[in-house]
Amino acid sequence: MYSDIVKNHFANPRNVKEIPGATAVAEADNPVCGDIMKIFVNVVDGVFCDVGVKTRGCPAAVAAGSVLSEMLIDLPVAEAVRIETRVVDRALGGLPRNKQHATDLAVDALRAVIHQFQSERLP
Repeated sequence: MYSDIVKNHFANPRNVKEIPGATAVAEADNPVCGDIMKIFVNVVDGVFCDVGVKTRGCPAAVAAGSVLSEMLIDLPVAEAVRIETRVVDRALGGLPRNKQHATDLAVDALRAVIHQFQSERLP
């Protein structure tokens, strides 16, 4: 059912942490299944230098948050805005159709934290 990548990220999720004093923090949820993902980021000179993710949900959601966190570290915010669900799905080695909501959740959380970061910088 799940790829070895998904199994690995679920069993050993990366960057599971809160970042005190984070540059931006945002949360996304899926009201249908109840999954919740919260992302904490530190951005320096327009680049994600630290990322923390806390996910409450199914194995696919935990894995999606974990793989997304790895993708973001050292990535410019300007490039992160182009990450789509298919990119996260590909990084996970593919998810079953009934678990695609996990990549949607990860990208929704990413977009929310980028929005939060950009909103904080408005004059």
